Amino acid sequence: MSALAEQLCRCSSSSVSDALDESKAGRGGVIEGLRVLGRRMRAAGPIETVLAEVDLVPRYPVEDFTIGQQIHLTKSGSILFIDAWGKPVSNWGGLATRAAMLQGLAACVIRGGARDAEEIEEMDFLLATAHVTPRTGKGRIRFVDRGAALQWGDVRVEPGDWAMADRTGIVVLPAHAVADVARRAAEMEAADDRFVRLLDRGLGFDEARRQVGHF
Repeated sequence: MSALAEQLCRCSSSSVSDALDESKAGRGGVIEGLRVLGRRMRAAGPIETVLAEVDLVPRYPVEDFTIGQQIHLTKSGSILFIDAWGKPVSNWGGLATRAAMLQGLAACVIRGGARDAEEIEEMDFLLATAHVTPRTGKGRIRFVDRGAALQWGDVRVEPGDWAMADRTGIVVLPAHAVADVARRAAEMEAADDRFVRLLDRGLGFDEARRQVGHF
């Protein structure tokens, strides 16, 4: 894990999101509505993207479902973003998770589906997915564009951007702002720690907030 990824992983997604808001970076934001699976509590790294075509009725050659290749092409320490148009079809499962761990991926984020939830929950990985479904991607998914810019709701995701993820959510950070956001998020975490100590000493919430200068 790079030093920058380690710095981000010492922070919560809440602090990272707050720091991004302050940065006025112009892009990035929170990816909404995803379920997080796996024992890895936090992940951060540069984003690599792949865009899929999806049909609920199988119509593609099975060999077009190249999830193994997509994992193999993803650099160690990166987070793979798969855009499957939010369809409830599985792009990912327990075997893909094992391959991703061996490849050194930090996490995978899917606007689409995944399967084998119980298995993945026991593994040292972080998977965020819109759907959990047993419906296979074989014949239903074709990966068509590696390195595409993605538009997920209000958030534009470009290859080379960064993401930070935990059980609360996923924050996308534009590449030019990552270092500044990480620094500011660390300051916010330190302020939260001071806030906790003041509360533990018996101060009321508003007085502790005033002393820390918190929001």
